[in-house]
Amino acid sequence: MRRCVAWVTRAATLAALLGGATTTHAQNPLTIDDARVVEQSAGTWTFNTPGIRVWLPSNPTSPVTVNWTLVAGSATAGSDFVMNSGTLTFSVIDSVKYINTIQIIGDTADEWNLTRQDEVFFVELSSPSANASINRGRATVTLIDDDLPMPGVQFLAAVTGTSLGADKARLYWRVPGAQTPVNDVVIRWNTGAGCAFPGSTTAGTGGTNTGGAPIAGSTQYTDVSGLTPSVPYCFSVFAIYGGGPTTEVAKVSAVPFDGSASIKWRYATGSTSVVPPTVSADGVYTTDNSGVVHAMQRGPNGGFWLAAWDPISVGAPTQNRSAVVPLKNAPVYADYRLFLGTDGGGIHALDARSGHLLWSRSARFAPGSPPLPTLGGVQAQPAGLFKSFSGNNDMLLVGTSAGLGNNSFVALDPKSGNTLSIFPDSGMGDVRGMAAVDYGKNRVYFLSAAANATFFALDLGPSGLPSLTLSALPGGNRLPFGSGSSGSLVLRNNHVVFGDSSGQVYGIDLGTGTSYSTATGDGQVKGFVWPDRRNTNLYFSTTAQIQGLRDDGSSFSTLPWSPITSITHSSVTSPSILLQKPGTDFLYFGNNNGELVQVDVSGASPVVTPLRLEVPGVQIGAPSLDGGYDLLIVGSSTGTLHAVHVPF
Repeated sequence: MRRCVAWVTRAATLAALLGGATTTHAQNPLTIDDARVVEQSAGTWTFNTPGIRVWLPSNPTSPVTVNWTLVAGSATAGSDFVMNSGTLTFSVIDSVKYINTIQIIGDTADEWNLTRQDEVFFVELSSPSANASINRGRATVTLIDDDLPMPGVQFLAAVTGTSLGADKARLYWRVPGAQTPVNDVVIRWNTGAGCAFPGSTTAGTGGTNTGGAPIAGSTQYTDVSGLTPSVPYCFSVFAIYGGGPTTEVAKVSAVPFDGSASIKWRYATGSTSVVPPTVSADGVYTTDNSGVVHAMQRGPNGGFWLAAWDPISVGAPTQNRSAVVPLKNAPVYADYRLFLGTDGGGIHALDARSGHLLWSRSARFAPGSPPLPTLGGVQAQPAGLFKSFSGNNDMLLVGTSAGLGNNSFVALDPKSGNTLSIFPDSGMGDVRGMAAVDYGKNRVYFLSAAANATFFALDLGPSGLPSLTLSALPGGNRLPFGSGSSGSLVLRNNHVVFGDSSGQVYGIDLGTGTSYSTATGDGQVKGFVWPDRRNTNLYFSTTAQIQGLRDDGSSFSTLPWSPITSITHSSVTSPSILLQKPGTDFLYFGNNNGELVQVDVSGASPVVTPLRLEVPGVQIGAPSLDGGYDLLIVGSSTGTLHAVHVPF
């Protein structure tokens, strides 16, 4: 089973909404810190040196108490740790206390090699005394797997950009815990078009360049200098444990900059592809085809890891759209969250600054629901209704995608991941596209993709009482449409607009219940229909075209400049989901010829300008906007992100 969770707002709007958020705490705000501990190989032992730190900014004037309990994550009670709970008491001379009664169960199972990530569980604070509040109430405890003697470099990424200079690249990596401490990290490379990755089993052989002396293993990144601009490099990075290198190697390709053009930086993940990135006030985020979540600094000199970033693998690839939903909701959570879903059927909340897992759960929500598939299939993104955006409730909205016609739509608590409400509907098809949240009406709209697509409208409950119930709309609240939709809804001017897999574009007037449609004549409408907020124009991609329509509130008609309805240009090949730069007449999409394409629709005929990002044959994905810097961030089928200044 899968789920959907659509993003709450686009990056620029999100940054504006969240930029002024402040936190008002009662006296004595409590904070609990994350912890990392080597699990050990046998026996049950107590993590008490020193334990989990809980602290106050200063000594309280009267005693403070708070409860704590353990919560399972990827680590499970009974096999990885012993379930426990308790109460901490701060006297008037205490500002720091430690939870030091947590018991860890050691083993010799090589979990890291199976999951590509260390296991975690959580410690959650609750019920503070009346003279206290909870500032940060959940800690992640990471159990560092020590059962593989030489686990190798776990994650590797390369950054190139004008801020590094033409002859440099920066390599980032993570080396997990191991029985044998890391002495050094060795970097080697080959060069040239189609360069081969040098081997790793013996230091100093198998490559054309050793890249200099070994680098200390405790270093998380290094700058590699002396590279030739515009020449492809294939890097192999491996760790030295004691007397010899690991047999597991991390590999990544990178092309150093020549210091010119519109491209400001590139970030290579080392994977085969990435989902379209998400840009927030805090950074740029993407997930690669191996399930690793990446975070980068914004701006023309960006691309570097966030300062505290410790990448995590969520164990499975994410869907083909932006997998991550940034939420900075400090008044409620006192942290910065990413919400994402994976093809393995899980929903995850991560700390947006560190990458640490805050909670994780399966998408099997209701008793009797069908089992999760192992991998594959389609899913959509999380959508959210949050009080800080003027909603009545904080909830993460999730539609399942089991492929068996008995799906459900679910409201989750963004803080804990617990289920708040479930809306089942007999015969509901998969929910694959983004839902649309109407904050003013406290309502959500979504599509299911059965043999006939169905439009649903749900009310989300009064303040403090989240629920999912059918809305009373003119024309009905369960409307059938066409041949099934994997697209996403767009809400504007009391209308929803969406495309379907058969090439139809639909509109629904939410005030009257009237629906209307037009045929594109060119196959599936990709992703969603992009509305120009200045007028009634709508833009979208189809199988091999970029099309435009005018929405006059009751029917569709072609725009006056008819060529936009069927652009014939060598760069319009397999266009990605479309983006319009807000407030302008520039449209952007990626193609399968290694190009990011700009279309100026301000004149009588569109002007098409391609920009080469990668070699022909590479698919460039859907771009995302970093509006604060006039940059588009766009990924590719080679697993590389590009930051491009627009217009170009």
